[in-house]
Amino acid sequence: MNSVGAAIVRYLTQSYGEARKPTDPDVTFQQIATGTLTGDINIDKTVTLLLYRITSSEHLRQHVRPGSARPAVAVDLHYLLTAWAKDAAQEHFMMSWTLAQLHRRPVLDRSLLPKEAGWADDDRIDISPSNLNQEELTRIWDRLQPNYRLSIAYTARVLQIDLDEPDESKPVVVRRFDYESMERSRS
Repeated sequence: MNSVGAAIVRYLTQSYGEARKPTDPDVTFQQIATGTLTGDINIDKTVTLLLYRITSSEHLRQHVRPGSARPAVAVDLHYLLTAWAKDAAQEHFMMSWTLAQLHRRPVLDRSLLPKEAGWADDDRIDISPSNLNQEELTRIWDRLQPNYRLSIAYTARVLQIDLDEPDESKPVVVRRFDYESMERSRS
């Protein structure tokens, strides 16, 4: 799961580095843990990515990967993107740039996923905005220590976690499709 957030942060960091104009602020993109958000935080010119919820994927619940005998655990990761700046103009700039960038490239394919995480060739992560109503967003921020910050929720679909259990099924050795030929072979 960490590699999904790392891929999003790496993509945004690289894209900003390529697109940044000399007059643009020096923005940092960072994945954070909920424990980071305690009390008085001194983060400036940063867009953070916080994994606040994990749900079972309703779309790939029983999907079996090629070459595997068992379905992988498929989950959707729910992130909160937050802009941290001391100036409203910078906060708005950072958030609008990030939203536009994720809108331009809503799919992270193997070329953007960290190689060390062991992604399969056909793996991809779809990133889409989540519509949280004001009450849901307020509940999230009420549980965190800092005051509310400009935020938007995104869902990363679908992360498939392979089970490390050994495959106990035996390989297919012989195929027999005709009952009659089986009878003759017994004679």
